[in-house]
Amino acid sequence: MILLRGVAAVVLCVVVVSVAHATESVWDALRAPGSVVILRHSYAPGGFDPPTARYMLTLIEGSLAYMRNTAAHDPSGSVTHHHGEQDHLAFLERPFHEAAALLHGRMHKLGIAH
Repeated sequence: MILLRGVAAVVLCVVVVSVAHATESVWDALRAPGSVVILRHSYAPGGFDPPTARYMLTLIEGSLAYMRNTAAHDPSGSVTHHHGEQDHLAFLERPFHEAAALLHGRMHKLGIAH
């Protein structure tokens, strides 16, 4: 469960957080009300760290494997979920697939092997 929370935080950072553009001053971004700024040292051009991206992909893959194979599943039809979708597992997996797609796209764009 702790791993799942950690990966969920990573996914949220990848999907939700807006990153200050290179032309925008970091200080301006820090002063903007309601903004979220993540500062981190990275050796890669453009501020993208390939080993971290590959590690994030392994976290996503591990979380998906946990949800599919290890987590307890109630029999179909025995639980009412409030998201209105028939396939609860697909609902849970969607943010992980979205995060992986974004990471893959960025890695391909930068020519990073994975």
